[in-house]
Amino acid sequence: MPSQETEFKHLDNQYKDEVNALKEKLENLQEQIKDQKRIEEQEKPIKWWGLWRK
Repeated sequence: MPSQETEFKHLDNQYKDEVNALKEKLENLQEQIKDQKRIEEQEKPIKWWGLWRK
């Protein structure tokens, strides 16, 4: 039977793995949001005065 300390270390590693997986997922989602905003900015219609200024 594993000691209590070994069991806690196992749980600690499991939680660290879960946290790292969630961090990676968060970074991927943030990157997708940035890409989507960039696409929306490119597709936004230019006002006539924006064309006149250029």
